[in-house]
Amino acid sequence: MTAGNATLTSVGGSVVESAGGTVNVSGNATLSANNNVVLSNVSAGNLSLSSTSGSVTDTGVVNVSGATTLVAGNGSITVANASSALGTVTATAGNTVNLASAGNLTLANVTAGNATLTSVGGSVVESAGGTVNVSGNATLSAANAVALSNVSAGNLSATSTTGSVTDTGVVNVSGSTTLVAGNGSITVANASNALGTVTATAGNTLNVASGGT
Repeated sequence: MTAGNATLTSVGGSVVESAGGTVNVSGNATLSANNNVVLSNVSAGNLSLSSTSGSVTDTGVVNVSGATTLVAGNGSITVANASSALGTVTATAGNTVNLASAGNLTLANVTAGNATLTSVGGSVVESAGGTVNVSGNATLSAANAVALSNVSAGNLSATSTTGSVTDTGVVNVSGSTTLVAGNGSITVANASNALGTVTATAGNTLNVASGGT
């Protein structure tokens, strides 16, 4: 399917793209369903995928130049092809969020039970003022930097292979915090942080601060 803008809706069922199919929209692509939204290959200026009671999944490559909004009210979100480019992402799921990008993965707001957020060849960057709110395990990893803003999680893992791990906002972790910066530094030093039990490994400088213990 090719269009300037597209609104595709299933009122009582699912929106399903055939394997190998392509949705190519230069402007806004909005797909919504009561049950599942299941995609293959998607290219859009801005992309909105919404499931009321099911899950949002993609088995192909997603290319978005603007904003990607993903909602799975009672289900999970899996948009995790390593070749995807997702633009700036807002994701809300009742269960798990699993996102991957070939380059930078830019996060606006993420809310989930558990979240795995990966940049294969770039950085994971949370927009200023953004929030990652995960009741269970939040796992963020990047080839380059992991740059966070505000994070709340049961357990937090932030790993950079060749860059640094930084946070400019407040981090609240009730369980364990694992921070790894293979060749870089770790700076998670807001005085209002609550980091739980911390394990940190850095090739360079380590700066960690907490408002409490």
